[in-house]
Amino acid sequence: MEKLDEKRTRITLEEEALKLGVDTSEIETSINPDPPFIPWGNSGRNRDSEGKRYKLELGLPCNKDVIRHELYHIYRGDCDKMHELGKQYGRCRFIFLLQLKELYIRMFCELRAQVYASWGLKL
Repeated sequence: MEKLDEKRTRITLEEEALKLGVDTSEIETSINPDPPFIPWGNSGRNRDSEGKRYKLELGLPCNKDVIRHELYHIYRGDCDKMHELGKQYGRCRFIFLLQLKELYIRMFCELRAQVYASWGLKL
């Protein structure tokens, strides 16, 4: 897989977002040419505290599959689901049930995003 520089990463982000119908004006993208070590690598984050924008953090070198994977989370509403779940933790007496729900969301959503990144299949 071709490694992308910052300019090509931004162009690819726009192209892939267009394919999915994702509005990039709702995404705050930070591209770090020298990212710190993070075990899970790149990330798409929940909306900001005001609920207006997504945060997409990409390290360089990046590749098209990573961009497709993270955008698919936004496209399918995975970031919104985790944001809502996070708000419920403070109000719930049955934390264990929320933890099970979080595990299900994370496992299913990660698998679905990886399938799209690798083969372009929208599940």
